Amino acid sequence: MADFNWNRYERIWVLSKSDFLNRYHGSVLGLFWALINPAFQLAIYYVVFAYIFQSNIENFVLFLFLGLILITFFSEASSKGLDLFMSKRYILENIPINRIDLFYASIFSAFKGFVFNFSVFILISLFSDISYTWEVIYIPLLLANLLIFVLGVMLILSVIYVHFQDVYHLWNLINMVLLWLSGIFYLIRPDENAGHHILYHLTPLPGIIMNVRKIAIYGQSIDWWIFMYDYLYALIFLALGFWVIKKFGSRAVEKL
Repeated sequence: MADFNWNRYERIWVLSKSDFLNRYHGSVLGLFWALINPAFQLAIYYVVFAYIFQSNIENFVLFLFLGLILITFFSEASSKGLDLFMSKRYILENIPINRIDLFYASIFSAFKGFVFNFSVFILISLFSDISYTWEVIYIPLLLANLLIFVLGVMLILSVIYVHFQDVYHLWNLINMVLLWLSGIFYLIRPDENAGHHILYHLTPLPGIIMNVRKIAIYGQSIDWWIFMYDYLYALIFLALGFWVIKKFGSRAVEKL
């Protein structure tokens, strides 16, 4: 049993590594493209919100950069689920593999890019006036919350896409909406604004982003009520994703 588990983890690692390398194959800048995209958006949005709309948010550059790399990871990782079965069709047809492992490998591949960007964020923050507290130990829990939610979304999208490929365009629109409703460019204060309070219940993204910012930028305690709500939301979504794969996954693969 131990050998089987080890071989499974090794296979996930190899698939993840292959997917990651293929993404940047032939590129001169390679992994730096994972940083260039959010950095380019950061430059544009910073000019718009800091100078045109004159945002007065403290440490606005880091505030914006952290939000962008979190939402970018969600967008890129979840979108991988759309054509995962189709892009990995040769593996499904020729290698005896647990279909779930393809999702683990895919999400791990996308997470590598996020880790690189988050490391850049930490490096920049070391030269700012940020003071980290012991509550940084909660950041892995918040990132795990994001991974759980992303995995659930990927599982559901993979099955839907096989039957309705228009969902690709619909998901792009949804990601655009989430970019503007997840508090990337502004503070969401659920305790002060009823409209903002609703935003925290639509998806776990606003709450996760807010709590990571509280710890990583402002040295504050996380909002535990939102933390628990986001975890429950993500776990329900993950359970739904596993149910969808178990119920309709085989049918989706046969349809390829």
